Amino acid sequence: MGPDSLQSLDAVLQGLHTLAETAEGIEDQDLRNRLTGTIVGLRAVVLTARDQILQMQERYEQQIAQLRQAGNEPRREAPLRVEWGCYQFADTEGIFCAVCFDKRGRKIRATVSGRSLVCPHCRATFPMS
Repeated sequence: MGPDSLQSLDAVLQGLHTLAETAEGIEDQDLRNRLTGTIVGLRAVVLTARDQILQMQERYEQQIAQLRQAGNEPRREAPLRVEWGCYQFADTEGIFCAVCFDKRGRKIRATVSGRSLVCPHCRATFPMS
């Protein structure tokens, strides 16, 4: 969850706004009221989800800051060995992108592409020769 989730929710809110504007042009009052009520309900659900994501992000950032202040920086598992420039870990099967792990602490499994390994996330290439 993060910026992508918030952008998706913002796009949904924009779509609901457009639907609400369109619903205003419906002449049948009963139908217009039902549509508007549904749109308002959906908007409330989306806004609640958006607020929850923001609160979780804020709590996460506060916890990281507290850990850093206490000198307990979250530790990443050290790679067991390096193979073709990629990392292998003791608890996980596969070969992982060293760039994603070193920069973001993320274990992204590299995939074989011809005679190289390629990270599907950052597109780093690691020759297998």
